Amino acid sequence: MSNIKINYVIPVAFWKKEQFDFKDLTLKAAIFALNLTKVFSYINEAEFTINLSDDSELRSLNKEFMGKDYPTNVLSFPANEVNALQPDGYSLLESYIGDIAISFSRIKEEASEQGKEFKNHYAHMVVHAILHLVGYDHQIESEANLMESLEIQALKALGIDNPYEI
Repeated sequence: MSNIKINYVIPVAFWKKEQFDFKDLTLKAAIFALNLTKVFSYINEAEFTINLSDDSELRSLNKEFMGKDYPTNVLSFPANEVNALQPDGYSLLESYIGDIAISFSRIKEEASEQGKEFKNHYAHMVVHAILHLVGYDHQIESEANLMESLEIQALKALGIDNPYEI
């Protein structure tokens, strides 16, 4: 098992009341996502911070950093500029890979709308965000297909069905 350190910022009480161990699920999702990449060929450990927040904060972050004035489910802020698709793209990667912000209310609402379990949708957002932190993107269709494939594989390892088949 790879060495992963997760720093938590939990300003919203909703997260503390959830009925599943989100810290354990976060770690497992991160392990499976990172093990599908070449990250651990270049670094021995990975560290990131996850801010478990709400729509208000995600809207503010989305506006400030992405120029979009609406709340979103998850945002990733990579600490390193790497492209996962370039050969040896991780050679400059530092062990601190970045920050993630997740909106409790947004993913709770999306899970309900999509008929998914909240914890499964949460795990999907963690995997998705981790892949962004290490250089994956979904702006181009071919890259989106690769990123979705990795998400599906990581979630399958967690016992979660393909999130793109609703």
